[in-house]
Formats: sequence, structure tokens, C-alpha cells
Amino acid sequence: MAWSLNFLLNAQESVQLFDPVPANSQAPDLSQTLENYALYTINPTGLNQIHAIGHHSFVVRIPDGDGTERTAYMTPSHIFKPGYKLRSSDGIPHQADPGLHFHGRFAGEQKKTLSLSVYANHAVAIFGSEKGNVVLAPLDNPDGSLQAWHVAYPDLQIAGQMPFECHM
Repeated sequence: MAWSLNFLLNAQESVQLFDPVPANSQAPDLSQTLENYALYTINPTGLNQIHAIGHHSFVVRIPDGDGTERTAYMTPSHIFKPGYKLRSSDGIPHQADPGLHFHGRFAGEQKKTLSLSVYANHAVAIFGSEKGNVVLAPLDNPDGSLQAWHVAYPDLQIAGQMPFECHM
């Protein structure tokens, strides 16, 4: 309880970052891949609000993939050292949006944590639930660019190999 009380004393802003997609929209149908999911768009005002807040605490509603939302108390995480550079495997530096990164807890659930990363035009979140890890991320276009649609889904429902690899 002390964590929430301390946070509430320091929190300045409440942000609406994700908007549910109306049922009559032309949103993509992911039912062939995902059994349980919900689609959202980024609220531009909320995105701008987080960029203006910068490295300060705030409150946000986070979708959990089944059409409901939970209140989360977010605090900044500094995941990059000053002066970091993104380099390809051949050592060439590349420009990248470092984003703003936060960790948080859900209201009334002191043992449930989440991570939220916010970039120029999208956001990514992940948190644990009784349904598995819930992932909230933008959909990719065939050319690799990001769509305006964000999908929230529990990853336990994904069986087998995903159509991509991740190398460290």
C-alpha cells in the first residue's frame, strides 16, 4: 500500500493512451491467428501528453486483451546509458527513436507489474496475468512499417513457432 500512496502523492497526470476500436470500423480480423484479442488505436493527445510528461510518473488505463482496461500507476525507467548508440552487427551506428520507458503496477494488485514503452507514434506494453503474458503492440504492415492498429492479446494462446526470429 505504501507504494501506491507514495505514487499518488507524486503523480501529476492521468493519460488516455489507448482508444478501443469501434465495432463498425474496418479493423483487421485476426481471428485466424488469435482466439482472444482486442484492437486499439493510439490516442494522439495521450501520446503527446506522455512525451510532454517525459520522465515523470503518471496514471494510465491499460487494455488487457479481452475488452476491459485496468488502471496502472507508471514511473520512469532509464534503460539506456547516456550517449548510447544503436549499432548494426558491422558496427555502423544507426538513428533510432529511444522512446520513453516506464514500469508500473496495477491499482489494487501490488504483485502485478507491467512495462510500457512509448515512441513517436506507437506504444508497446507487456504484463503478466492469469491468461499468460498480455502483449499490447502495433501491427506490422507487409513492408515492415507500423499500422495505427494496436493489438492486445494473451500470448498463451499462440502455439508453435512465430513467423519471426529475435537475435541478441
